[in-house]
Amino acid sequence: MNRLWRGLRGFLVALALVFGLRTASGQAAAPITLDEAIAGARAHHPRMAEAQAAEEQAQSARRAAASGRLPVIAASEEAVYSDDPVFAFGSKLRQGRFASSDFDLNTLNHPAALSNFDASVNVSWTAFDGGATRSKVASANSSLWAAVLETQYAGEQVAESVTTLYYRVLMAEEQIAVANAALQRAQEIAADVEDRVHAGLALESDGARARLALQDAQNDAAAAHEHVQLARTDFFDLIGEPNSDQPLVRPEVKALPSGDAAASDALAQRFDLQALRMEQQSARQQLTSIKASAWPAISAYGHVENDSEHLATGGSGNWAVGAKIELSVFDSGLRRAREQEAAANLHRLAAQERSTLLEANANIAALKAQMVDLHRRLTTAESAVRVEQDALQTTRDRYASGLVSITEVLSGESQLTAAEFQRVRLFYQLCMAKADLALADGQQATSKAGQ
Repeated sequence: MNRLWRGLRGFLVALALVFGLRTASGQAAAPITLDEAIAGARAHHPRMAEAQAAEEQAQSARRAAASGRLPVIAASEEAVYSDDPVFAFGSKLRQGRFASSDFDLNTLNHPAALSNFDASVNVSWTAFDGGATRSKVASANSSLWAAVLETQYAGEQVAESVTTLYYRVLMAEEQIAVANAALQRAQEIAADVEDRVHAGLALESDGARARLALQDAQNDAAAAHEHVQLARTDFFDLIGEPNSDQPLVRPEVKALPSGDAAASDALAQRFDLQALRMEQQSARQQLTSIKASAWPAISAYGHVENDSEHLATGGSGNWAVGAKIELSVFDSGLRRAREQEAAANLHRLAAQERSTLLEANANIAALKAQMVDLHRRLTTAESAVRVEQDALQTTRDRYASGLVSITEVLSGESQLTAAEFQRVRLFYQLCMAKADLALADGQQATSKAGQ
């Protein structure tokens, strides 16, 4: 018996130390709000980094597509040393130092080796390609907007993940309070039963049952502390602040979202659905660009060249300008295959949008029904806690009068603890359902919560 109470006192001392440390650290650290947690997670989450990299890639693709509108200018310098007859004849002629003696047959057939330094500038510009370049640029612009929207949706998903873990931590911490209250009641019941056993008013079996109930309450309290540590570790790792001791701010459950029309309007603003529409627009423009490649392409070009025997001095220059029209007569079906591929991609994106929309509507309906059910169950759970509190007090009074057994007291205590745990679970399940609904119907997209 003495060992039991010594063990209980040791457990309570350790529990008090844990709470004392947590309280002291909680006073030292400022509470972290949900919006602050979301901002921290968005700053470093891998999903955000992936989306931002895709956005940068789309920006580069847009710049590459836009460059097709501008002329292409290339400069080159070439140095050649050779005794090739054709090279020697042409190089002397381009260098402007061809003489009548160079017509000697022996000189023509067996020229001395010479050097030629050729500096040239080439300019080309596509004047007309049937609108292919214009469609490519438009497609790249649409792809960039789609990437921007995907980045915003990634932020929404991160916010939903943070919100869920935020509530998980708070739920675990409130479960500690429930477990500690249950432990205190179990201690009081055990002490009362032990006094009655010593006074000969209760059986030793009653004391054994009370001690077992106390041990169960101790185990529940220890498990609740472990759950808090796990939840806090997951949460603060997610927001990029491992080992933080900041307390969290408990939320208030607001009213249910009202009106299907408002939810429908918000759904239209979902970033992932907007991104899919922009991707479809990009696919249509890409298809237009491929079809335009069947038109003749008209381009202009210019060439300026200087050839000299030495790198820095002398030589002779020449220039040329021209225009070219080019038409693909036969490409083994390449253009047709590219058209079919682009059309198939457009159909895939349209189907993906319809699928996402159907899934979103079904998810929204399920979440709304879940929230209505959770509200109803939470109201019932709050009433159940009050009823079980009164019932337990009545049962303990009746036990003290010898009217009921210890079994009924312990059963009442168990029912009260279960009702308190149920109330905490339902409260935070409702909070999590609200976060899921905000992501599903686009409320975060319209309110920019946490941004």
